[in-house]
Amino acid sequence: MKNIWLTADKITDSFDESKCDFDDFAIENLAYTSIEDLLSENKMTYKQAIQSINSERGYYEEILRNLNISSSKLPIIWAELISLLKANNSQDGMKLLLWLTAGGNFSEYYDDELTQSENEELKIRRYFGVKERLSELANFLETRKEKLSEFKKIMTAKINYSDGVSECGNDSERVFALLCGKEFAGKCSDSNVLHDNIEAISRVIEANSFLKPIKPNVYLQVFVRQQNKLLNSRDYLPNIRKCFERRKYGIYSNNDKNFKQYCEYCRLYILLKDIFPECDMGLCDTAFAEVSNLSEWFHTLGYMDYRCSLPDKIPHTVGTLVREMFVSCFDDEDFPETYCKPDRRMYQAVKNAVRDLRFEDLQEFADNKTAFCGKLFTEELSEFVNRDNHSLAWELLIYEAQIKFNELLENELAEILEKI
Repeated sequence: MKNIWLTADKITDSFDESKCDFDDFAIENLAYTSIEDLLSENKMTYKQAIQSINSERGYYEEILRNLNISSSKLPIIWAELISLLKANNSQDGMKLLLWLTAGGNFSEYYDDELTQSENEELKIRRYFGVKERLSELANFLETRKEKLSEFKKIMTAKINYSDGVSECGNDSERVFALLCGKEFAGKCSDSNVLHDNIEAISRVIEANSFLKPIKPNVYLQVFVRQQNKLLNSRDYLPNIRKCFERRKYGIYSNNDKNFKQYCEYCRLYILLKDIFPECDMGLCDTAFAEVSNLSEWFHTLGYMDYRCSLPDKIPHTVGTLVREMFVSCFDDEDFPETYCKPDRRMYQAVKNAVRDLRFEDLQEFADNKTAFCGKLFTEELSEFVNRDNHSLAWELLIYEAQIKFNELLENELAEILEKI
């Protein structure tokens, strides 16, 4: 799956750049492609693209009616659709969910600062952008479902540890050279011990053909879970099944030692995939994402203000993919126009006020933000509000509530999509 989540600040070619400084995650990957090239790549004329946009809108509006969703407002749609799918996983409901997740929307995007033709081009870009994201999301989920089923079968198969297999090709040499050459074996007291242990693991893989497609994972998990024994214990043979038990690392701990260690594990996985190109990479990535939360750690680096030199070859989970699609409950977050850095205590009081919101509260919030947030205006928050900052506090409360609902939506989407 190629990376479609790169940020592009502006739309170019026929657009006036000074008018188009905005983020629209559904079209960011197409921002620097001319409208003529987009139409050519999609084998459409300008007129056909507009017709397809209208047809798509009509198709999903029909689904809304069939699902008895009462409104075309985005937060109401999300509230009712999530509730419906948690009760009954309907095919039409899932189609609508995937389209909305990919950036589909019933609102008519129009920028007063753009000309009519520029707005039409923007609409076409959104259409192609959503179409691309939808296709890649569907492919990701389909591949994940297939490979997860295969991986579960591997994990329930009986592993043969007999010494019946004496040859293991050059697998052990490749892994040994990698560990020594990249200094992963720095704690090894005797390189002969490491070489023999890797060779023993290679023979186990050779004796169990179902392990061959995930060779990188086998070597990785043994190194991660049993590193000291692998490096220093003679005649060591790990329990492969135990090495693949799910492990949760403390990925949200701001600990430099942990960061370096997790980075090392991810780097080793990438290098192991590189030396075993014959393996099933889709299956390997599924196994990597399933046996620990390192995928989540890698794809939250940006959120934790870390910078990592690893290439983007670490697989997504459903949750991290949803997060990187920047799905929103709202057409446009009400970012406080008067925003400035508020009093730290007031800001924390606002965060506390929205902390316990539930996704089930979204519809009430969408119906009347002012009335809903009036109930959140706690006594604690009131202590930090005065005549001068009252307006800011109120706008900030609404904004933080929206942020919280978006976080809750991500969780709901991940939960539903993981069950597909």
